[in-house]
Amino acid sequence: LGAGGYGLFRLVGADDTVCAPPLELRVLTGPDLEPTLRSAADAFVASPANTADDGCRRAGITVHSAGSADVVGALSSQSGLWQEPRDEDTNPQRDIGPQPDVWIPASGADVARVMNGQDTDAVAGLEPDGEPLAYSPVVLAVPQQIAGEAQTERTGLTLTEMIDGLTGRDADAAVRRPDPEHSAVGLLATVGLYGPDARA
Repeated sequence: LGAGGYGLFRLVGADDTVCAPPLELRVLTGPDLEPTLRSAADAFVASPANTADDGCRRAGITVHSAGSADVVGALSSQSGLWQEPRDEDTNPQRDIGPQPDVWIPASGADVARVMNGQDTDAVAGLEPDGEPLAYSPVVLAVPQQIAGEAQTERTGLTLTEMIDGLTGRDADAAVRRPDPEHSAVGLLATVGLYGPDARA
């Protein structure tokens, strides 16, 4: 036996004002950025900046993430299937989540990949910003005992040169990178190691 309550619920603002459901903004990002963006979105949603004079929320923000290869494929050649999946093999709604209103990729390289491969009949348009939302250099973290001592051994080098220097100081040193299928950082590291400018 069990007991439960059933009823209709409504959103209530200040002075018992009945609030309409707030506009929901769907944000898609990469797994590396999701925790940071989710925290920022949660802070904004709960902030006074998101509260109207009647106490009702102006907007809600849902942040979700997916691997970069899946997102690039969906935005470039599967945007129609995102709205109306036709088969079990290709279903961006299932594999990635709801079609985003805003996409914040980990790298501008993902945007270029989508723009270069986008279908001419795509139902979702991409309007990239000219400037990045945030910027962070790629950092190779190593234990202090095998780190280079001179500044020239730490900056201004290609990834291949940094790894060569690292293994020169410790032959057993190894560098791990994320899976390039799911992480823009992993993809950029792969390009840095094996691309035309890698000097490998």
